Amino acid sequence: MAPKIVDRDARRRAILDAAATTFAQRGYRNTTMDEIAAAAGLAKGTLYLSYKSKEELFFALFEDFADEAAMPDTALPPGADPLETVTAVLCGIAARLDADSVIVPLTLEFWSASGVEATGARFGDRYRAMLDMFAGQMVALLRQGQADGTLAAELPLESLAANLLALIDGLIVQRWVDPAMSIEARLRDALPHLLAGLRAR
Repeated sequence: MAPKIVDRDARRRAILDAAATTFAQRGYRNTTMDEIAAAAGLAKGTLYLSYKSKEELFFALFEDFADEAAMPDTALPPGADPLETVTAVLCGIAARLDADSVIVPLTLEFWSASGVEATGARFGDRYRAMLDMFAGQMVALLRQGQADGTLAAELPLESLAANLLALIDGLIVQRWVDPAMSIEARLRDALPHLLAGLRAR
């Protein structure tokens, strides 16, 4: 009998999808590898061939989450309005949050893992790198707006970028409290008013 061919990428995706759902429902601390194996339709030993521990699996899921969350190319095309582009980028992130029911509870679990001693260094460093990437891309957009004269010359770009990203974080918490709320709708309503003061006079 020919040996069974294992699609490692498909198995990895099945494990990560099962882990995402289970961690979102039960939380990192309450979830067991047995539960994830069952959700993925695998034997526990097969799961351990891919991930040696629950923390390793949770971190792999976090890295997958961080890679998926990467912002699109933020270079402004000629004639594009920088603040409309900022709005589109942030609303695109918000739309992804609205579309996937596990992202909000998983984000809270990732925050928790970043803030406790046992997992803080590993998760905190990766989370910081992701936020630095987001902030850098947002600053680049705002700087292009200054260069073309659309935005005021004297703006604290790094602080503005941090506050724009904090809007997303705050809305994630509100979405957790009120699952019916749309993060994207809230941003689309508010951002034009919040950003209007950045325009050159």
